Amino acid sequence: MAGSLRARMRRAVPAVAWRDRLLAERAVTVARLREDVRSARRELAESREAWEREGGGRPPGAAAGGGQGPNAASPASFHSNIQDLRRHTRQLAVMDPERNHPLRRIPRKLRNYSLAASHGVPIPTVYDVWADLADVDLSALPATFVIKSDRGAGARGVLPLRRRAHDTFQVVGGDDVLTQEEVRVRLQDRSVGPPFFAEEILVQPGTRDLPEDVKIYMFYGQVGHIMLRRMPRHGSMKHARFRFLTEDGVDLGDDIAPDRMIDASIQPPDPLDTYLDIARHLSRAVALPFVRVDVYDTTRGPVFGELTRGPGGRQGFRADHDLVLGEMWDRAQLRLDLDLVAGRPMRNLIGENPYPDLYPVRGSFWEDSPDSPHLQPVSCDTWCLRASPSPQVTDGPAAPSTTGQAGSTVRESALNSVADERSQGSR
Repeated sequence: MAGSLRARMRRAVPAVAWRDRLLAERAVTVARLREDVRSARRELAESREAWEREGGGRPPGAAAGGGQGPNAASPASFHSNIQDLRRHTRQLAVMDPERNHPLRRIPRKLRNYSLAASHGVPIPTVYDVWADLADVDLSALPATFVIKSDRGAGARGVLPLRRRAHDTFQVVGGDDVLTQEEVRVRLQDRSVGPPFFAEEILVQPGTRDLPEDVKIYMFYGQVGHIMLRRMPRHGSMKHARFRFLTEDGVDLGDDIAPDRMIDASIQPPDPLDTYLDIARHLSRAVALPFVRVDVYDTTRGPVFGELTRGPGGRQGFRADHDLVLGEMWDRAQLRLDLDLVAGRPMRNLIGENPYPDLYPVRGSFWEDSPDSPHLQPVSCDTWCLRASPSPQVTDGPAAPSTTGQAGSTVRESALNSVADERSQGSR
């Protein structure tokens, strides 16, 4: 009887009935969300246990030093450092209009060619340079060449071309056929800028293809990892294939970069150490804790590609590797700071080898005056070839080499230092 009366009252008062239905639905939702939270907590606990079993030091989500609360340090992270770098770069664009900060001097291809050549690193042969896009003239160039803009990222402002007729050019690694005017149109992009130049088209040994990219993530003299990239089609990241290696040549696994298509068939150049020595040298010539050094594997050996201050894209790596690279970045900054205290100039260092002056117009905003401190040569023996300090945190002996395992001495040291911090913070 009571139940029947309650039902009649609910029908007589629709608003109350609507409220009860909503509460019932929300109760179901709350129960489901609580189960999701419990499941997530279980997964996190399992991940932390696995991390500690593998010697990973601080588990994911735990603060450095084992502490908690507002004063706890955040874990090192390459991804976070890249985000900070991008913010700093935007701020410097306003604060440093004269482009004196080392960060502001990196995004110029021809300037970086001069820098590399001054340190004895081979660079591509540059055929011609034009101050303005309207001046670009392809008529006197050889059968194959690459057109580039001095400023630009990725494939923007880069066109490898093969001549088909006097005024017709095939994009190498693509299907497009362009006239000279259409080439100019392709280079009309807000993200690229003058001057424009033509250089030799580099060829990979044993093939007629464009060379695979050897992109080395460097932390002021120390190798974070080597990224090998194969581009079956020019400028198409959808077709790009990648492989990531330690400095010992050990594969970092299929799950190292979740947003990259991994291809274990891509082979590193031989001998790999030659490419790493170039990267170590140039990264110490640059007054930055991190820079990516791109080198091409060509029929005439390693040839410099470019320096990249902040690689584009998400730059998301597996959690343990993101931590390692973050630790390496932190230490690189401290090593650079100590060198600056010891007298290293706060600039990207020009070496003592002859280098070409590739800019076409004297006094242009992209060219330094002859008496600029940025052009004062410094002996490579002074800073660029100095042995990097040991990555070990303690005064004990260096960790043994881990060739053949998924991690180098530097990698293990970075993880061990985090574990040390956690242990000390919990005392």
